[in-house]
Amino acid sequence: MVAIKLSSTKSLFQQEVSILRQWRHPNIITFIGVCSETSALVFEWLPNGNIEDRIVCSNGSPPLSWHNRTQIIGEICCALLFLHSNKPTALVHGDLRPCNILIDANCRSKLCNVGMFNLFLQPGTCQPNLVERLPFMDPEFITTGELTTLSDVFLSKWLITLCIEIRID
Repeated sequence: MVAIKLSSTKSLFQQEVSILRQWRHPNIITFIGVCSETSALVFEWLPNGNIEDRIVCSNGSPPLSWHNRTQIIGEICCALLFLHSNKPTALVHGDLRPCNILIDANCRSKLCNVGMFNLFLQPGTCQPNLVERLPFMDPEFITTGELTTLSDVFLSKWLITLCIEIRID
């Protein structure tokens, strides 16, 4: 199985492909390829949904154990370290929300939509729905409009808090 994401514009599609071809990491969703006729991006399929669904047990999914939660926190930190260590320019996820952290069949976490928020901030592109992202945004970004690695660090602290505060029955 694979997951397919359709892109809204040709230029955005080409930029996404360029970004996605730059890296491979065990905690970043694997980019498989493209279908240029339909501007579709093809990714590996992760059957266990995202951490948002798993933490609140949506659709009857089992709760994440403390072991799984600490493992996810470590894996997301490893993925961010990988992105932030990119040379010559650090890569910023910029949209680190629970719905952008997927869980594979072995309960390993992987970031998705990596670097895509940066594309939306470029002139002439479709702006994302900032209202739905507001609770997950770095206050510095809201003030300056600039995404930095510290934006991801701020959001990772929020995600860690989310992972440890939700009670397990």
